[in-house]
Amino acid sequence: MANLYFASKADTDGAVIFIDEGFFHRGVSFFFQKKTPKKFQKYLDGTPPCDVLVVFETPAETAFERCLNRGRTPEVYAGKSNAETLNNFAKLQIMQDICKEHQIASGGKVITIDATQPVENSAEILCCELQNLAQQYNFLVRKEECA
Repeated sequence: MANLYFASKADTDGAVIFIDEGFFHRGVSFFFQKKTPKKFQKYLDGTPPCDVLVVFETPAETAFERCLNRGRTPEVYAGKSNAETLNNFAKLQIMQDICKEHQIASGGKVITIDATQPVENSAEILCCELQNLAQQYNFLVRKEECA
């Protein structure tokens, strides 16, 4: 909430403000373990709308495999079986879908990036999407063109 407050008070002269950990991210963290999707939706209904939600979409199985291949798993999964961990990744995917649906229903834009492709491709697609959005709203944009 503090990020939103300070962003709304900032004299940005029309510049775009990015908040990388907003209400969606915090809600997923808070509601993940013990709360239901219905309670999560109720929480989202009480949050202010954001202009753009960027989602890096990865199937649960792919995210789980990447985690195993890195040789380290997030602390929250320590001591859990592979089946439990995969189930948690699937639950995160459901919560991500709830966030996307909420964003669309509130009239906000969703940029979905296929995160199964190489990072360079994802970064290029995101850059182009953000540049297009900035041009649409007449924000200052670099002169480079998107591929």
